[in-house]
Amino acid sequence: MRYGGDVANRGEFEAGVQQGADYGGVDKVEVEGVVGDDVAGEVLAGLNASQFAALTTTQIRGLTTSQIERFTTTDIAEITATQIGALGAAQMEGFSPADISAFTATQVAALTSAQISALTPVQLRGLSAADIGELSKAQVAALTASQVGALSNTALSALSDDQFASLSATQVRGFSAGQLDAFASDGLSRMSGFQLGALTTTQIGQLPTSAIQTLTTAQMGQIMPSQIPGFTGAQIAAFSPGQLSTLSRAQVNKLTVAQLDAMSPAQLQAIGL
Repeated sequence: MRYGGDVANRGEFEAGVQQGADYGGVDKVEVEGVVGDDVAGEVLAGLNASQFAALTTTQIRGLTTSQIERFTTTDIAEITATQIGALGAAQMEGFSPADISAFTATQVAALTSAQISALTPVQLRGLSAADIGELSKAQVAALTASQVGALSNTALSALSDDQFASLSATQVRGFSAGQLDAFASDGLSRMSGFQLGALTTTQIGQLPTSAIQTLTTAQMGQIMPSQIPGFTGAQIAAFSPGQLSTLSRAQVNKLTVAQLDAMSPAQLQAIGL
């Protein structure tokens, strides 16, 4: 049935939806006046694109997660950047990974730092590698360590050099073993000395030997003495004498007996032993 003309009140509006009413004839102003913060999800499903776009930021902020969960991909396509920005961090829980995947580049760009931080690792996987590569520095900075660790290797590789360089010590400590192993393909060239020095001893032990061999003099100097014991015998053996010769006395003093036993005569000579 088609429902046109004036809408007296929200009850009449909602009743019409329950009866299968078509609100194509309802003016956007009427929608703004009728749809309240607690409007039923069925009402939202009855709105067309222009009517949905007419929802105010106050009305958007009043939506519950259960209402947001009812959004279809068509509904999501109708959400404006302003409406996206009006959503509270807690409301983000209502979006499924498939919903997140349906976000346009404009919508992703409209996500606030609080909204980004509120996404679960599973939801974050809804963003494509291209979406990740387009995140602003502020959005990247909002990622938690758990979120960073949940990024696929493809998504992590999609980060621009500027984005990668902006990762904090806390975020770097979120790198998973699989992500660190992926560094074997391009070495650790993208990791600054500061970031390298932020890795835990467990993460140090997970670095692939091929990546170890790419460490520059500057990076070697940023390895914290407390991190030295984290290197495995195989990793120690992978260092070139030239790399080891750059170690400071404080770093050398942290080498364990097992690590020294893994060194070749040339390596031992490089560290002055």
